[in-house]
Amino acid sequence: MIELPAPPEESSPTRIIASDDAPVCLVVDDEADFADVCGKALRELGCSVFLAHDGVHALDLWRAYQPDLIVLDLGLGISPALVGLL
Repeated sequence: MIELPAPPEESSPTRIIASDDAPVCLVVDDEADFADVCGKALRELGCSVFLAHDGVHALDLWRAYQPDLIVLDLGLGISPALVGLL
């Protein structure tokens, strides 16, 4: 049996999960389990990871941290907030 991580609390959809000097990655996905798994894989590669579960929060994080890599769930659709990431 495979155990998946618990979804993040709704009050804190963003986490940094690595050191300050690592490449910065932004994972944008409304599926919390996928975002966590993807974030953990990037962390194992030495990246600092921010998670967002919607386009508005993703855009805020992009503006604040200018990530080196964005993993974007295209299934979220292209909202006006996500246009800034493209």
